[in-house]
Amino acid sequence: MNKNQKNEVIEVLKEKFSQYNNFYITNTESLSVAQVNKLRRICFSKQVEMKVAKNTLIKKALEKKKARIATRASKASKERRIETKKRNSEVKAGRQKFRKEDF
Repeated sequence: MNKNQKNEVIEVLKEKFSQYNNFYITNTESLSVAQVNKLRRICFSKQVEMKVAKNTLIKKALEKKKARIATRASKASKERRIETKKRNSEVKAGRQKFRKEDF
């Protein structure tokens, strides 16, 4: 990915972060493909948008937006999933449903 492509991704992410009041940044590194696919289906059914992006691009987009973010995630993973929805309750409901069924 060249610098121009990275800048385009940063701008798209910045717009997404500006568009939504609530978003979750999730590490799915330890999940199986079946579990990630299930999570995607749950997100789709709840009309939650799910994107994958590199940590550094997410960080730069948040810096450009001048957002503050609290994180408990480890820095080991190189990419994260971003879940966004206008209403926070639907993102939470989807994540809780996934946890109950898989863990």
